[in-house]
Amino acid sequence: MTNRIARYFDPDAGHPLDRPEFVDRQRMLKVLCGGLMVMMTMIALLVIAVVRFALGARPLPGNAGLVAGVPILTIIAAVLTLTVPTLATILVPLLRAAGLRKVATTDPLPPEPGAADENDADRLWKVYSVGKFVEYALAEGAVLATAVLFHVTSDWVMMGFIAALVLYMLVKFPTTEKARSWFDVAVPEMEAIRQSEPPASE
Repeated sequence: MTNRIARYFDPDAGHPLDRPEFVDRQRMLKVLCGGLMVMMTMIALLVIAVVRFALGARPLPGNAGLVAGVPILTIIAAVLTLTVPTLATILVPLLRAAGLRKVATTDPLPPEPGAADENDADRLWKVYSVGKFVEYALAEGAVLATAVLFHVTSDWVMMGFIAALVLYMLVKFPTTEKARSWFDVAVPEMEAIRQSEPPASE
């Protein structure tokens, strides 16, 4: 598989992700994703501090809005937590398939003055990055919403939901091995699309 990937892009360059520009892109993506995980953790700790020391761990609305003894807002937070991986499982493959088809069947946009032309590896990296940003954006939104709900209810179960979301982000962290595996699967799929569909120009 690796030799096939290397031959597809450049016979002398090896795997595209080994090139210096892609090493830099991978490093930046890791920094961004890692920074989001740290930021979400810090927000959770800040909200915990406010609830614990400023509010005395008392819920703002009292005990109103219970379903089978569980606050409605806690149920909402649980649904948010479960929705993130579900949406990502549906949405990211759709974006990936659309991205691969676009790379396979359309020409790249003209580069900006002084910039190099985009090749298939550049365009595939964008498809991969978009998928990662969608996964992290979904988790980030759910963490922020759950942190607000915890501030209102002081239900410590929500901290478990936030921990689960941060763990989800950690599982989806874009390691070099994961990125390489993604490319090694995406390139043959792109070749198959090109063989089955006529190319089109944008």
